[in-house]
Amino acid sequence: MKQEIKSYGKINLALNIIRKKTNNYHEIDTIMVPYKKIWDTLSFEINESGTTKINLENKIKNQHITIKQEDNLVYKAVELLREKTGFKEGVSVHITKEIPLGSGMGGGSSNAGETLLFLNEQLSLNLSIETLNNLGLKLGSDVPYFLCKGAARVRGQGERVTPLSFKSFFNMDVFLNSDYQSSTKKIFDHLDLSKTIHPEIDSVQKALLTNNYTELLSSMFNSLETVFFILFPKLQDRFLKLHKNKKYDLFFITGSGSSFVGITMGE
Repeated sequence: MKQEIKSYGKINLALNIIRKKTNNYHEIDTIMVPYKKIWDTLSFEINESGTTKINLENKIKNQHITIKQEDNLVYKAVELLREKTGFKEGVSVHITKEIPLGSGMGGGSSNAGETLLFLNEQLSLNLSIETLNNLGLKLGSDVPYFLCKGAARVRGQGERVTPLSFKSFFNMDVFLNSDYQSSTKKIFDHLDLSKTIHPEIDSVQKALLTNNYTELLSSMFNSLETVFFILFPKLQDRFLKLHKNKKYDLFFITGSGSSFVGITMGE
């Protein structure tokens, strides 16, 4: 019997890159929220084959996906759980991709996080959220966030996830630039922290918890924005044109790009 789940992307309301660690990863401080107007669909089937099989259906415009099964984060998540717990069941997953790769919305990480949660429950693996968090971090720094299923402040290398609860008082629309696939590694390789703006994430959190829209707008910034537009000048042209749209109070990039987000006050 097949079971379908929606795998939503995320938006970074603000992202501060604090420093580069000795392991070559970066220490971050960010606030992420789910974006539920676009999603990938994961269709799971548990069987007796004892193997993992991934089928990928691409519905992303302007993108051609060539990912080997073994390189897919869903496959890696299944095998990581299999190695950790020794479960014998076979797992077949059909992934319908609609969140563009390299969009800054964490589509692959969301897929991996949902896989860890789903199999932990369906196979009665009884792993704690802390254990799942540690497994998720092995797959990618965004994966632990997707285990919390909501808004959260994320710090460290991505492992410190603090859920945030607030009443939604703003709206967001995402503008996908799926003809551009941003590379997180490339962005970080070109990042000069001495020339980077470091937003006050405490101020963003306070604005969210007090429903202060004006403070939210004045506090939001992505430390990767400057280097992103240096690497993708044509996207900066698109970005500046969108700024002329008076419908939105602010435009920003999410994560390491390439999606733009427009924000307005909620009704």
